[in-house]
Amino acid sequence: MKALFALTLGILGSAALISSAAEPMALGFDDLPRLVETNNQNVRGANLLADSAGERLGHLKRSYLPQLKAEGGQERFQTGSYAWMEQPYGSAEARINLYQGGKDALEERARKSQSRATQAEAKRALSSELLEARKLY
Repeated sequence: MKALFALTLGILGSAALISSAAEPMALGFDDLPRLVETNNQNVRGANLLADSAGERLGHLKRSYLPQLKAEGGQERFQTGSYAWMEQPYGSAEARINLYQGGKDALEERARKSQSRATQAEAKRALSSELLEARKLY
């Protein structure tokens, strides 16, 4: 019983310390853009989408880089009543893009357009959420 009382007293004491340590924060009208950008989930999500679309740019240059692939291993098997056998296997492959009928250039233009569209959407989301925050302020 004493342990339960001590535990309850400890919890209440730590809650009082935590609540007294949290001081009110003065917010100004100029702080709203920073707060909306850092704390609003819609704005953060739109910024992440814009960043990921920007990372996908550069497809045209990467499409002309040679691709190399190597694979190897060993297999162990038994066929019917014959003894167990082990055989190694391996392969190597090299590819190079010479020309794909302009498909690479179209893909790059599409990715640039998508990147610009997601950046515009991120700006729109920030403006919309900032407008709501300013109305509530």
